[in-house]
Amino acid sequence: MQHPAPLAQGQSLETTVQARLPWNATGAYLLRGHRYRLSVPPGQTWLDAHIESGPEGQPGQGIQRLAGWLRRAPFPWFALVGAIGPDGPPFLIGSGVAEFRPAADGELLCYANDARLFYGNNHGTMRLLITRLE
Repeated sequence: MQHPAPLAQGQSLETTVQARLPWNATGAYLLRGHRYRLSVPPGQTWLDAHIESGPEGQPGQGIQRLAGWLRRAPFPWFALVGAIGPDGPPFLIGSGVAEFRPAADGELLCYANDARLFYGNNHGTMRLLITRLE
């Protein structure tokens, strides 16, 4: 399987992460050891059924508070999460600006942190800007 070309230093790519998809391919191939900035423009929200959340996620409501162990990653419900490939460790992107230095080469994949079997009731998207800093 062919992967996207790596971002050059100073190059940016904007992608859209869909809340309904368990994995969102970003088209950004990141290189181990290089530094990247991941940023979400302010004011964006998406929905877990009827529960609104920004990219930083939320603590959960009702049954979610009791079923925290069902979340895919140990971050707040519906937080924007990234991983290098489907087997890479998850990391919190959240809101604002995050800097990230991958431990392996691979495509950045993203998702809304939800229970694996409940993506069908999710709605909305987040815009994510990925920039290679060095």
